Parts: sequence; structure tokens; C-alpha cells
Amino acid sequence: MGIADSERPPGGESHQRPTVCLVMIVRNEAEVISRCLDSLVDVIDYWVICDTGSTDGTQSIIRNRLAGVPGELHEDTWCDFGHNRSLSLTRARGKAEYLLMINADETLSLHPALPQRLTADAYLIRFEGPTDYALPLLIRGDIEWCFKGVTHEYLDSPRPATYAHLPSARIRHHFDGGMRWAKYDRDIRALTQALEEDPTNSRYMFYLAQSFRDVGLGYQALGWYQKRAAAGDGTEEAWYAAYQVARLAEESAAPWVTVLEAYLRAFARRPSRLEPILPIVRHYRQSGQYDLALFFASFHERTPYPDDILFIERSVYTYEMALEQVLCYELLGHPDLAFTALERIRLDDWVPATVRGVLTKLRERLSSSPCPYPHGREDQESPPPLACSLRELETLRSPS
Repeated sequence: MGIADSERPPGGESHQRPTVCLVMIVRNEAEVISRCLDSLVDVIDYWVICDTGSTDGTQSIIRNRLAGVPGELHEDTWCDFGHNRSLSLTRARGKAEYLLMINADETLSLHPALPQRLTADAYLIRFEGPTDYALPLLIRGDIEWCFKGVTHEYLDSPRPATYAHLPSARIRHHFDGGMRWAKYDRDIRALTQALEEDPTNSRYMFYLAQSFRDVGLGYQALGWYQKRAAAGDGTEEAWYAAYQVARLAEESAAPWVTVLEAYLRAFARRPSRLEPILPIVRHYRQSGQYDLALFFASFHERTPYPDDILFIERSVYTYEMALEQVLCYELLGHPDLAFTALERIRLDDWVPATVRGVLTKLRERLSSSPCPYPHGREDQESPPPLACSLRELETLRSPS
């Protein structure tokens, strides 16, 4: 049964931009919901939030934080993500020209403000952070949208929809929502049951693999990634499954030839993505085969930043591949080539300060002194600055 805080959606007024209705489903998000709503209050004209059983006062926080904006708070019984998100969209339909969807542990930033004219049916908004991806989160309010899938649901419409990117918008996922850890167990149970009913659903296979990986069950994840990759389609999802098969093979200490073949198979599926190439480069550099490492690292010189939607590992393209070239050239005794490669690195806001510090040390060393250990000699009792920097970088890099 709904609890209507305002019965009048916006309308009949002159707006400098399209009207926006916030659409959310929440449960026990008292610790994070204020941060989310504070990032939205100047963007939205109306809101429809569906609570699925909060017991921590989330509802009161919503009413207080959005007291100056008309909207509706509904209390719903939980079924699954597809059902409950679809229900929230049904309630929000017609309340504004566009509907904005967001989770409680996320925040929105707009630079500049929302455009005065929007024409697409749905706009993809990119997520900030080490992993770059985009989702259709701003959608027209007069279309009968729905979500399909028991979890990791996807947006669907009764007619073909037009999609576009919204470059001025960014979402940051803070990964601290109240139901985050319960979600993994719930997803595994829901997806396992769904696959029993629909054993050929490749999307369910993929996200069951993702869920097993997220809780550290790599062996179970591997089996489902293999099944998803075997589906044989050319989607980003199938490519990512093949890439994860290779990563899990490496993490399980499989023979290098097995790991290499898996990474190359993943790369062959989508040559515009360099994530499978970086581990190959790193392996050959760590094993002293610097020319081989440089051969694979050179791929990034002719590969632009991907225009994909799914799970782009930003650091691979912004600095890690080029940095591998720097290290290899230095280890081979070519500080001039190393410095040239280093100068090509363009750091974005998501490069950690510790990595920036290491790069600064490398730049200072390369610009002021000759190579300390030509031909890869790293066996000195007192390792030179680059060896220290290299080991520091290995320690700093965390799995994506």
C-alpha cells in the first residue's frame, strides 16, 4: 500500500530543462541514503521511492531529506529485482518527462547541468572509478518500461528504443549499501533457481559466475564463466566471461601455456579490449623476457580507449600498458625510450596518489641519470631506484 507524500506531480510550469522524477527501491539504507539524496535534490522535480521492508528508519530519512520536493513513498513486499523495479517504474510513469534511476549507495554528479533538450528514449550514464561502465539510467517517463530478470535485471520496452550517452553525468558507486553483503547470497540462490527453470539463459549464467567470484568461490565461478563464454555470441558479456576464465586460470596457478592460450582467446574475441593483454605483458616482464613484453605492450599504441559499456578497466588504457613499456625499456638499458614512453602517460583523476608518486620518481630518475642496470640486471644487493619503484607498483596494483 502506498504512502503518498504529495499527490501532485510537476506540470504546467516553465522549466529550463526536462522535468525529472527520481525512481528508487530501497531497504535498510539509513547509513547511506542521505548522501545519495543530497546529490539529487537539485536535479529532481518529483520522486517515487519504493521501500521493501526497511527496519532502520530509512523511510523517515527519505521524507526529511526530500521534504521540499513533491513525491511518493511506497511500502512494497519484496519479490525479486525485476518485479520490484518494474513496479517502481509503473508508479513513476507520467510523473515527469524523464525518470532517473539510482541505488542508495551511489551519488550523481552533473558537470555541467542537465541539457535543456533531451531527445533519446534512454540515456546511458557512466560510472566513475577504476572500472568504467555505463547503464541506461535516465529514461523517458511516458514509455512502458520494465525490467526483466530475477536479479542483474535489464531494462526493456514494448518498442525499439533510442539510446544515447549523457557525457555531463557521472555516477559514483560507493559499495557500502545496507544490503550489499546479503545481496550476494540472495543472488546466488535466485540465479541458481532461475537456471533450473531456464537452463539456457546466458545472462543468468554470466551473473551467477559473477556472484560466485564476488564471494571468493572461484572454482564455481569458473564453470559458469566457461558455459557463458561457450554460448558463442559476440557480445561484451561473452567476451568478459572468456577474460574471466583466463584470469581464474592464472589465479589458480595453471601452467603458463594454458593461461596464455586463455588470454589470447579472450583477446581474439574482442581486439578492441586490452585487459587480456596486460597480464601477458606483465608475465613476460617479470620473467625477464622484455622484448616479448614490449611486443604485446605495443598493442596499446594503436588501440583507442574503448567505446564499450561493460567493465572497462580504466587503468589498463590510461597508464598501465605504457608503464610496462617504461619498465621494459629501462630494464633493457634504453632510458631515452623509457622516458619517451613515460611522457605519453596521461593521468586521470582515478590514478591513486601512490601511483602518481612512483611515476614522479621514475620521471625524475630517467631525466637525470643513465640506466642503473642495463639488460635487466636486478640482482644487486642494493637495488637501484627503478627496482624499488617496480616492486612498489607490484604491491600497489590491486585486482580489478
